[in-house]
Amino acid sequence: MKSDCNKALSELDSNMARNQTFYIACPNSCGYDYKGKVFGDEIYMNLSNPCLAAIHADAFTDSSYGRVTKVITHAPIAVYEGTSKNGILSNKFESISAFGFIFEPIDCAKRFRELNSSNDSTKLTFIQTKTNKFLNKINELSDIKLLLDKLDKQNIDELSKDI
Repeated sequence: MKSDCNKALSELDSNMARNQTFYIACPNSCGYDYKGKVFGDEIYMNLSNPCLAAIHADAFTDSSYGRVTKVITHAPIAVYEGTSKNGILSNKFESISAFGFIFEPIDCAKRFRELNSSNDSTKLTFIQTKTNKFLNKINELSDIKLLLDKLDKQNIDELSKDI
Protein backbone atom coordinates (compact mmCIF):
# COMPACT_ATOMS: atom_id res chain seq x y z
CA MET A 1 0.00 0.00 0.00
CA LYS A 2 1.39 3.41 -0.94
CA SER A 3 1.07 6.29 1.48
CA ASP A 4 2.00 9.93 1.64
CA CYS A 5 3.15 12.21 4.43
CA ASN A 6 -0.27 13.60 5.32
CA LYS A 7 -2.93 10.87 5.58
CA ALA A 8 -3.60 8.81 8.68
CA LEU A 9 -3.50 5.04 8.45
CA SER A 10 -7.27 4.93 9.04
CA GLU A 11 -7.75 7.14 5.93
CA LEU A 12 -5.76 4.75 3.73
CA ASP A 13 -7.92 1.75 4.54
CA SER A 14 -11.00 2.10 6.72
CA ASN A 15 -11.61 -1.68 6.75
CA MET A 16 -8.46 -2.72 8.59
CA ALA A 17 -8.81 -5.54 11.07
CA ARG A 18 -6.84 -6.54 14.14
CA ASN A 19 -3.65 -8.55 13.50
CA GLN A 20 -3.64 -7.62 9.82
CA THR A 21 -0.17 -7.48 8.25
CA PHE A 22 0.73 -5.40 5.20
CA TYR A 23 3.54 -3.28 3.75
CA ILE A 24 3.53 0.50 3.50
CA ALA A 25 5.65 2.31 0.89
CA CYS A 26 6.39 5.96 1.62
CA PRO A 27 8.05 8.53 -0.62
CA ASN A 28 11.57 9.62 0.27
CA SER A 29 10.25 13.18 0.58
CA CYS A 30 8.50 12.42 3.88
CA GLY A 31 10.37 14.01 6.71
CA TYR A 32 10.41 16.92 9.05
CA ASP A 33 8.41 19.25 6.80
CA TYR A 34 5.08 17.45 7.15
CA LYS A 35 1.42 18.00 7.93
CA GLY A 36 0.56 14.52 9.20
CA LYS A 37 0.26 13.68 12.90
CA VAL A 38 1.73 10.86 14.97
CA PHE A 39 0.21 9.47 18.16
CA GLY A 40 2.08 6.94 20.27
CA ASP A 41 5.46 5.33 20.69
CA GLU A 42 6.21 1.77 19.53
CA ILE A 43 2.44 1.21 19.33
CA TYR A 44 0.94 3.97 17.19
CA MET A 45 -2.73 4.93 16.98
CA ASN A 46 -4.56 4.43 13.65
CA LEU A 47 -5.01 8.21 13.35
CA SER A 48 -1.23 8.49 12.91
CA ASN A 49 0.41 8.97 9.55
CA PRO A 50 2.24 5.65 8.95
CA CYS A 51 5.16 7.24 7.07
CA LEU A 52 5.93 9.72 9.82
CA ALA A 53 5.37 7.06 12.50
CA ALA A 54 7.87 4.81 10.67
CA ILE A 55 10.46 7.62 10.72
CA HIS A 56 9.73 8.04 14.44
CA ALA A 57 10.18 4.27 14.98
CA ASP A 58 13.22 4.05 12.65
CA ALA A 59 11.49 1.20 10.81
CA PHE A 60 12.28 1.80 7.13
CA THR A 61 14.02 -0.23 4.43
CA ASP A 62 14.86 1.43 1.08
CA SER A 63 12.95 0.42 -2.07
CA SER A 64 12.50 1.67 -5.62
CA TYR A 65 9.41 3.71 -4.61
CA GLY A 66 11.00 5.13 -1.52
CA ARG A 67 11.02 3.56 1.92
CA VAL A 68 9.12 0.42 2.86
CA THR A 69 8.12 -1.02 6.22
CA LYS A 70 6.00 -3.92 7.44
CA VAL A 71 2.95 -2.90 9.49
CA ILE A 72 0.90 -5.08 11.84
CA THR A 73 -2.37 -3.79 13.26
CA HIS A 74 -2.66 -4.00 17.03
CA ALA A 75 -5.51 -4.08 19.54
CA PRO A 76 -6.50 -0.71 21.04
CA ILE A 77 -4.60 0.45 24.09
CA ALA A 78 -5.80 2.95 26.70
CA VAL A 79 -3.01 5.53 26.22
CA TYR A 80 -0.81 6.18 23.21
CA GLU A 81 2.22 7.90 24.76
CA GLY A 82 3.88 10.86 23.07
CA THR A 83 7.64 11.17 22.52
CA SER A 84 10.15 12.82 20.23
CA LYS A 85 12.40 10.54 18.15
CA ASN A 86 14.32 10.94 14.90
CA GLY A 87 13.08 14.51 14.49
CA ILE A 88 9.39 13.51 14.69
CA LEU A 89 7.19 14.54 17.62
CA SER A 90 4.45 12.07 18.49
CA ASN A 91 1.50 13.18 20.60
CA LYS A 92 -0.18 11.55 23.58
CA PHE A 93 -3.72 10.32 22.98
CA GLU A 94 -6.13 8.48 25.25
CA SER A 95 -8.52 6.11 23.52
CA ILE A 96 -10.08 2.77 24.31
CA SER A 97 -11.51 2.20 20.83
CA ALA A 98 -8.91 3.29 18.25
CA PHE A 99 -6.82 0.35 17.10
CA GLY A 100 -3.08 0.68 16.93
CA PHE A 101 -0.29 -0.53 14.71
CA ILE A 102 3.32 -1.56 15.13
CA PHE A 103 6.25 -1.92 12.76
CA GLU A 104 8.26 -5.00 12.01
CA PRO A 105 11.47 -3.89 10.26
CA ILE A 106 12.49 -5.71 7.09
CA ASP A 107 16.16 -6.59 7.47
CA CYS A 108 17.28 -8.50 4.37
CA ALA A 109 20.96 -8.41 5.34
CA LYS A 110 20.16 -9.88 8.76
CA ARG A 111 18.02 -12.61 7.20
CA PHE A 112 20.83 -13.46 4.75
CA ARG A 113 23.32 -13.71 7.65
CA GLU A 114 20.90 -15.95 9.57
CA LEU A 115 20.55 -18.27 6.59
CA ASN A 116 24.30 -18.23 6.02
CA SER A 117 25.02 -19.22 9.63
CA SER A 118 22.23 -21.79 9.86
CA ASN A 119 23.91 -24.27 7.50
CA ASP A 120 20.70 -24.35 5.48
CA SER A 121 22.56 -24.65 2.20
CA THR A 122 19.42 -25.16 0.11
CA LYS A 123 17.91 -21.80 1.07
CA LEU A 124 21.27 -20.05 0.87
CA THR A 125 22.00 -21.50 -2.59
CA PHE A 126 18.53 -20.45 -3.76
CA ILE A 127 19.10 -16.86 -2.57
CA GLN A 128 22.59 -16.74 -4.11
CA THR A 129 21.24 -18.08 -7.41
CA LYS A 130 18.43 -15.51 -7.49
CA THR A 131 20.86 -12.72 -6.60
CA ASN A 132 23.31 -13.77 -9.33
CA LYS A 133 20.50 -13.96 -11.93
CA PHE A 134 19.34 -10.50 -10.92
CA LEU A 135 22.86 -9.05 -11.20
CA ASN A 136 23.39 -10.75 -14.57
CA LYS A 137 20.13 -9.25 -15.85
CA ILE A 138 21.28 -5.78 -14.73
CA ASN A 139 24.59 -6.28 -16.58
CA GLU A 140 22.72 -7.41 -19.72
CA LEU A 141 20.51 -4.34 -19.62
CA SER A 142 23.55 -2.10 -19.15
CA ASP A 143 25.25 -3.72 -22.17
CA ILE A 144 22.10 -3.25 -24.27
CA LYS A 145 21.89 0.42 -23.27
CA LEU A 146 25.55 0.98 -24.21
CA LEU A 147 24.94 -0.67 -27.59
CA LEU A 148 21.82 1.45 -28.23
CA ASP A 149 23.70 4.61 -27.26
CA LYS A 150 26.50 3.65 -29.65
CA LEU A 151 24.02 2.97 -32.48
CA ASP A 152 22.27 6.30 -31.84
CA LYS A 153 25.61 8.10 -32.01
CA GLN A 154 26.51 6.33 -35.28
CA ASN A 155 23.12 7.22 -36.78
CA ILE A 156 23.50 10.85 -35.74
CA ASP A 157 27.02 10.95 -37.23
CA GLU A 158 25.76 9.42 -40.51
CA LEU A 159 22.82 11.81 -40.69
CA SER A 160 25.04 14.82 -40.08
CA LYS A 161 27.32 13.72 -42.97
CA ASP A 162 24.31 13.81 -45.32
CA ILE A 163 23.43 17.36 -44.33
